Amino acid sequence: MGNSQNGKEDMDYDQVLKHFNFNQDINHYQIGNVKIFEAIENKNQKVFQFKRLCQSDQQLQQLKHHFQQRKLLINDHLVRVFYVMAKESVMCSDASHVVVLGEYFSNSLFSEHEYNLNQKLIFNESRLWFIIYQIIQCCAYLEGQGKYHGDLSIQHVYLDLDGSVKLIEHDFIPGGMNPFQKALYNNEFHAFSPELLGLLQQGDKEHQYGKIDNATLNKTDVFCLGLMILELASQFPTQQYYDWEAKSMNYQQIMNAIQFLPNRGYSTVLQNLLLQMCQEDLGARPGFQEMRTGLASLENDILSHTAFYRSHIK
Repeated sequence: MGNSQNGKEDMDYDQVLKHFNFNQDINHYQIGNVKIFEAIENKNQKVFQFKRLCQSDQQLQQLKHHFQQRKLLINDHLVRVFYVMAKESVMCSDASHVVVLGEYFSNSLFSEHEYNLNQKLIFNESRLWFIIYQIIQCCAYLEGQGKYHGDLSIQHVYLDLDGSVKLIEHDFIPGGMNPFQKALYNNEFHAFSPELLGLLQQGDKEHQYGKIDNATLNKTDVFCLGLMILELASQFPTQQYYDWEAKSMNYQQIMNAIQFLPNRGYSTVLQNLLLQMCQEDLGARPGFQEMRTGLASLENDILSHTAFYRSHIK
C-alpha cells in the first residue's frame, strides 16, 4: 500500500518538475539548504525544493501534515507552497523523507536597500507605503490564522519581479529554533521589541518566551516592522539603538530618528505611523489587523503609488 502511494507521488512530482530545469543549490536565509529550479519557458519563474529526511514514520507523518497545512495558507504576500510529498523508505531505496516545492524569489528588500545606499538614493515614500501595506496585509492574515511572522528583517522580505513583497514565517520549517533562540544564536537582537529585550534580563529566557501569547508576539512584529521601515527611510542600521552588553535599548534615540524623518523629505503621515508602531508601551501599539483596517481607505492610492501624503510634507 505504501509503495503504491509512493509511486503515485513520484509520478505527480515528475509531472510538476518536467516544466523546470535544475538551476543551483543554495543555502536559503530562512529555509536552509534547498535546490532551485527555473521554468523552462520562463527563467524568471523559480521554485525551491526542500527535502527533509525522517527517522521514523511518526516524524514523516508529522512533517507531511505540517507542510500540507502550510500549503493551505494562501495570501498574495506569503510565499506559496504548492507541492508536498512524503515518501516512505523501501528496500534498497532512499530513507523516508518529505519533499516540498514552493515559490522562490532571489531578490530581497536588503538588496534594494543596498542598491540605494551605494547609489546615494533614498527610498521614495510611495515605495515605503507600498512595502508597509503589503507586509501589514500578510501579517494581518497570519494573525487571523492564529500565527505570527516572527522573523521580520530587511533580509527576510523577498521581492517578486514587480517589487511586491513575499514573506516566509518563522516556523515554515518545524523543529528549528524559535525567533528568540535564533536572535541569540546569531547575535542579532537589534530588532527586538522592548518586551522581548526585557526577557534577556530574566532567567530561563526561552521558557518565558514560550509563554507569550500570539497577540503579543504579533505586536512585537509590529515594532520590528516599524524599526525596519525606519532603517530604510533614515538609512541608519537598527544596531545603533541597542547595547548588547547592557541588553538595553536607547528608546529616545529611536524616537529622535523618527522625529527627524520630515527633515529628510518624508511626510508627517509616515512619521506618525512609525511613532505608533514603535510605541514602547505594548498596549498602545496597534496590531496588524487594526492597521489593515486603518489603511483600507488608502489601498488604491498606495497600490497605485499615488502621493496621497504630499500635503503632509513640510
